[in-house]
Amino acid sequence: MEETLQEMAALLRAIRENQEVTNAKIDGIELRLSSLEGEVKGVTESVDYLVHKLGEHDRDLYVIKTKRV
Repeated sequence: MEETLQEMAALLRAIRENQEVTNAKIDGIELRLSSLEGEVKGVTESVDYLVHKLGEHDRDLYVIKTKRV
């Protein structure tokens, strides 16, 4: 009976250690995800800005072309 209890205690310790490792990995993934979300937001803002500038340039080109005629 004592041996069974020791085996169960060892299994529980192993499970607990594995859980701590898994939690640490999840924390790392969450940090990387947060970083990627920030990068995606930055890229999105850059794309929005470029789309806006492209619209301005298209409008300016249209004005230049129509003035020449």
